[in-house]
Order: sequence, then C-alpha cells, then structure tokens
Amino acid sequence: MPDSAIRIAVAASGINEEYQNQVIRGAERYAAANSVRLFVFADMGGVLSGADFDAGEYNIHRLLRPGQFDGIILLTNTIPSAAVRRQLLSAVRAAGVPAVVMDAETESAAAVTIDNYAAMREIAEHITGYHGCRRVAYIGGPRNNPESAERLRAVQDVLAERGLSLHPRRVREGNFLSADGNAAVMQFLNDAAAARAPETLEFPDAIICANDVMAIAAMNALAANGISVPGDVLVTGFDHTAAGRNFSPELSSMDRGLEEAGTIACRMLAEHQVQPGTAQTVRRGTAAVWSESCGCSERTADSEQVIRRRCIRNAVQDAENMRLNSRMSCAFGACETLPQLITALKSFVPEMPCEGFLLCLNSDWTGGTEAMLADAAEGIREQYRTDGFSERMLVPLAYENGSFLEAEDFPSALTLPPELPDMSDSTAFFFPLHFRNRSFGYCVLRGNAETVSSPAVFSWMITLGNALEHIRRLRSTNAVVERLEELYVMDPLTGIYNRRGFARETAAAYQQAIRDQQTVMVMFADLDGLKEINDNYGHDAGDTALRAVGEAVRCACRSGEIGTRFGGDEFLIFAAGKSEAECAAMAETIRGALCRFNEREQLPYTVSVSIGWHLAVPVPESSVFRIIEEADQKMYEEKKKKSKSKYLRK
Repeated sequence: MPDSAIRIAVAASGINEEYQNQVIRGAERYAAANSVRLFVFADMGGVLSGADFDAGEYNIHRLLRPGQFDGIILLTNTIPSAAVRRQLLSAVRAAGVPAVVMDAETESAAAVTIDNYAAMREIAEHITGYHGCRRVAYIGGPRNNPESAERLRAVQDVLAERGLSLHPRRVREGNFLSADGNAAVMQFLNDAAAARAPETLEFPDAIICANDVMAIAAMNALAANGISVPGDVLVTGFDHTAAGRNFSPELSSMDRGLEEAGTIACRMLAEHQVQPGTAQTVRRGTAAVWSESCGCSERTADSEQVIRRRCIRNAVQDAENMRLNSRMSCAFGACETLPQLITALKSFVPEMPCEGFLLCLNSDWTGGTEAMLADAAEGIREQYRTDGFSERMLVPLAYENGSFLEAEDFPSALTLPPELPDMSDSTAFFFPLHFRNRSFGYCVLRGNAETVSSPAVFSWMITLGNALEHIRRLRSTNAVVERLEELYVMDPLTGIYNRRGFARETAAAYQQAIRDQQTVMVMFADLDGLKEINDNYGHDAGDTALRAVGEAVRCACRSGEIGTRFGGDEFLIFAAGKSEAECAAMAETIRGALCRFNEREQLPYTVSVSIGWHLAVPVPESSVFRIIEEADQKMYEEKKKKSKSKYLRK
C-alpha cells in the first residue's frame, strides 16, 4: 500500500443501478490511468422493506473516515436516508477533506452536476409541445431530493405556461427504484378506474419519469396491463442508460454523460482542483435523445445481434449466480461454528467475481454471552452493536489473486489490514455484514464496478450475514442451555453441586467402580447448630455458615472428588479409590478450613461440622445411596442426638 498513492473514497447506495455504476466506472477509468486508489463504500438501503435492515446497510458509511483519504466523491443523491446524507457531509466538513458531490450543490463541497431544471424542461416541452400531450403524469424521487424537486418544478412550469396543471394524483414520489415505476402505474390505473366524482381522473397520455429505472418499470407495468407505449401513452426517462437504450420500445431520455461525470469528479480531487469546505460547481451539458417510447422513430440502440448476445450472456450469468447463492445458502446453513463457516466460504470465494476478498468481523460480533445472561436475568433487552464497528477487527478470511492469506486483527480505524499486499490496480468495495440492524462487520471485494456491483454480490452479503446470525444464535442458545443446566445441578448458595448434580455426576463413576471392583467413599458432613444460628442471628447468618461449609468442602475436593450440598445442612463428598487415611485427611482439611474461617471472621457463633464416611466396594445392582446411609450413620456418631438424614427417607 504505497504512501504516495492518491486515495479517493466513494460513498453511494445501490451501486448495481446504472447511474451509480457508470459514475464509478468513470472514476475507475481516471484512477487506472493515474495511479489513484479508489475505495467504494456501498449500501443497499431502501431496497428491502424494514428500517432495521436499512440501518444495518447504512452502517457501512460509519467506516468511511474522511481523514484517511485525499478526497471524497459523494453520491448522496442515491442514498435514501437524509440522516445518512447529513452524517457523511458533516464528517467530510469536520475532517477538512476535499469533496465532490454528484448532482447536488452544497455550501461546503464542490459539485459535478447538470442543469436539472433546463434538462427536464426540454423533455416536458417536447411531450406537451411536439406531441401535444395534455394529461401528463410524473414519477419522481424523494420529496427532499434536489434533483427530483428541480425536475418536478420544470414539468409544473411548462404545464402552467400551456394552461395545463399537474394533478396531485398524477405525481408519484419514490426512491428512483423499479418498484416506484410499477407502483405509480398501478396508482394511475386505479384512479382512472375509480372515476371519482365530481372529477373523473382519466389515465395519463404521457408519463415523465425522473430516471430510466422507473421509466422501464413503468413500461413493463403498462404492457402487463395491455397498455401500449407509445400507442396509448408516451413515456420518457432520464439518464440515457444502456438498459433504456436497449429496451423495446427504446426509451426517450436525457443523456448526461455519467461516466464522464465520474471521471471529472475523480480528476478534480486527484489534481487538487477542489479546496476543502469550498463550494464550486462544474455544470455539464445534457443532450435529449428522442426515440420510440415517445413516438419518435429514431433508434440509437445496439444492433439486435449485440443485444441478443448480451441478453444470453446476462441470463447465463444470472443463472450461475443464482446457483452459487443457493449452494452458499445450503452450505452455510449447515455450519454451527465460525471455523466451519470459514471453511465453507473458502470453497466459494474463488468463484466470486473479484480478485480479492476480505472478511472483517467485529471482535464482539457474537455479543457478550455473560452480559446477555445477566441482562436476561434482570429482564433487560439484549444490547448489541448497531452503530459503527468494534475498535479492533478480526480477519478470519483473506483472499488475494488465487491465494488465501493470513492477516492479523487490526484497528478498524485503518479500514484494511496493513500487511495486505498492494491493491492499487483495482477498486476496493466495502459492503456491510449485518442481520437487521445488528452489525457483524464488513466484507471487502477487490475488483471493478462492472463485476463487483452485480446484484448477486448483494445477495451473497445477505446470505453471509444470515449465516453469521445463525451461528451467533446457536452460540447464545447453547450458552443459555449450559447456564440453565448449571443452575439445575448447582446449589446457588454454596456454588457446589446440589442433590441432582450429585446424582448426575456420580452415576458414571459409581458404575465404573462396580466394573473395576474399586472402593468408593461417601463422606457426610453436617453443619452443627444451623437452627440455633438461624434462630439467634438470622437466616443471613445461617447462609454465611452454609457458604463457609461449602467452601471447606470445595477445598477438600482437589483431585476429582464430587462435593455436594445434599440438602439443608447436609453435605456429601463422593470419591473412588480412597483409603481410610486419605478420608481422614480430607476430614481434617474440612475442619481446618472452618477453623481458619472462624479465626478470620470472628463471628458471634462458631461454624463446625460433624463428619462421617464409609468405604465399600459396590456390587452390581446396588445404589450409591446405600453407601450414603452408612456414611450418614457414622456421621451421627459425632452427632448423637440427630436421626438419619430426612432427605434419605423421602
């Protein structure tokens, strides 16, 4: 990673769309010829329903630290979230880094744009003047998007000048997405069918769209409903994309030279033509392209043979990507641990359309199990990372030019591991990894906009995020089960096994002793005077005494012995292969521990125990509880006035 290389970041949403893709390609063209490194931070917010999902996507822009770069290209007009747009502009201003905003003018950055008003005015004049349309509808972007607002204003002004108006129900504001074009047509159809009194809103005779994506979707929806373009209604787009040029009918649109715009933006930053925090505007020209969708016969698209080859190639590639995603889903779904997932992922990475692949995970991506259990016990909703990334990132997988590499964890402030080889000959694309709004980390794919911006990559990121969530939930569930199991077999007051734990832990050892004809020992220790302690000093004092005995029993169990609070004031120790001398030593260990406790704590009562043990070689079909009875009897030789354990007689 040479220090001398100029580093330019790009922030965009929906880079699979042709507008974004062409701008990035233009920047790549300049970067490749001038040793500039491009870093694209890409989200797909606003594509799927759900604010949580969008939040997970937009989080990638928190990784973009403007101070690390020599310049920033902001496609804020493609980002649906106003909050994210403000965040990016604020971060750029605070860092004092030169920035170019595409198609939006701001007070603190340069802009490469067009005259949206004049360009759309030309379209509206063509539709109403040349073609004589009177019932015009408009499909635009978000209300707060400057480009869409200017284009809408141009349409409204042209109509007003001709004594026409743009009915509110013939205006559909969306997010520049295909779904918006389809929804708009359905709205227009419903309004025409309803024939609302006192006004009948006829179906439009022209639909002007703020971009080609929505225009193509609208034409598909019209065709699906038996409406001919341009026979029944005229349709225009904006951007003059390849998809629009090669659609049938070919889309009338506005050519704005998107690749050239990306090249200009990259050049302005690389050649230091932009001063930080300074507003300057490069306004580029546009050219209207009148074609089949508005009734003009001129066709500028590629030949039918070229289109056919492209369609077949795209269909084959889409099928391959779908199969790859299906295989990924099946393989990832079988993974229960991160190492298993990494092994599975390694088998797919070489098939991806990239030269390099980097998986960067938050160091806390699984969440804190102990904290989760503590919060759950208190009735607190689980807390997890939603904004930004952990201070250090884990790198469980790194791939470069056909080889898998080892990479150490690194500070997220660096964005990339410092030991990776130079990647200046291609673009680094950063995609978020998340489940809903839970941040797991991010992936970095090295390649170019033509291949890496495929919608399939977006699907793969979702699949990988879902796989990580599956593993995280499995880990959490296992942790909860282990904790519940622990609570089931452990005495919460003393921290040693309870009666259930004793039965579980001794079962296998007792059966092994039967097979080996090995001596087993059960030692009984009964806390002296617990009732008197409770009556005279309170139950907290009794709990203190019980904890002291539990700790003394733990001290005696250093070589695999099983210590248990059997119930109430009674404690047991089970062991195999003990001698009388070893049993006596264990009893002295317990008494010594309590003696030290009494000397240290200086309580108004003395904590002591009565101890008895029994050694026997178990026989088949026998129970450990028979040996417990013998130990119980011997313990009561120290405590003459007590009867056998009430727990044994249940």
